[in-house]
Amino acid sequence: MEADVRRQKILVVDDNVSFLDEIRSLLEDGGYQVEICPDPIRVVHALKNDRFQCVLLDYHMPGLDGEDVLHLIHSAYPEVPVIICSGYTDFKDSYFLQEGAQDILRKPFDHQVLFDTLNRVVTRKEEITQIAVKGYDLRNARETVIRKLIVKVLSKSGFNVTHAAKLLGVSRQCLLRYMKRFHINHH
Repeated sequence: MEADVRRQKILVVDDNVSFLDEIRSLLEDGGYQVEICPDPIRVVHALKNDRFQCVLLDYHMPGLDGEDVLHLIHSAYPEVPVIICSGYTDFKDSYFLQEGAQDILRKPFDHQVLFDTLNRVVTRKEEITQIAVKGYDLRNARETVIRKLIVKVLSKSGFNVTHAAKLLGVSRQCLLRYMKRFHINHH
């Protein structure tokens, strides 16, 4: 599934104004809508005022570095994917991926690599959104799994709530709260 770039809005955060101009021109020529942000402190404000499908984020910037900005974005807007862009090699990719970055691009990067990465990240975000819209979001899935687990353990224990609670590793009261929440009757 290829993302429809005509409606994709990308926020590019970098303190290098010439890089911002170059990347804006490149992405706009590729059909993306682009907003640039040379001041990392203004990122949350930009995200608050507009909907972005992705953020391209420089790692080394004065004031707040990419790590700080990544944490700010994910605490306030966890649904917005972030791609780290940097010419520096003094950080571990795995760390940023664990912290929530969707991908990492090393400057200078090939233009096609940038477009491929953006398409992959934005498409993944759209697929997750479509799944959630269809009613299969993670919260509902988790609750379904918990409910099925409780019913199965209650059934195995002969609907003995005390024994089922021990098997599940929770207190009897905790299990009763879950049962009430999920409308599970015990016989």
